[in-house]
Amino acid sequence: MLVTQRKSSERFVVLDYAHRSLVQAQSCEDTSAGQNAENSFYLTLMENHQGRSSERLCRAPTQSDMHRWMGAFPCHESQPNNKQETIYEDWDCPQVQCTETYSAAQADELSLEPTDIVNVVRKTEGWYEG
Repeated sequence: MLVTQRKSSERFVVLDYAHRSLVQAQSCEDTSAGQNAENSFYLTLMENHQGRSSERLCRAPTQSDMHRWMGAFPCHESQPNNKQETIYEDWDCPQVQCTETYSAAQADELSLEPTDIVNVVRKTEGWYEG
């Protein structure tokens, strides 16, 4: 995960970074921040490149975008409550091979071709995410 700041129209400065497995996103809608908390979430780098913990308040343009961020970096403490969801560590994730072509519909999706191999990081209600 890279945390960046726009420097110009085509350039960014990296402010912080951490491995994906060390990042969590948590909703802050329940806080006392009022309407400013709408579509907001805390992005926590549990161990960044300096070995420190770092937390940033982020705001998504829509509620749907916020939920996509939350899904990309799940909070592992809440997982035992959902018995139909399985989250795999990087070293333990199964692989699947695509059999059909898929064209990406969202910015955080990848287009897939037959024979592409995907590492599955989460299974939820019959869906595989990787």
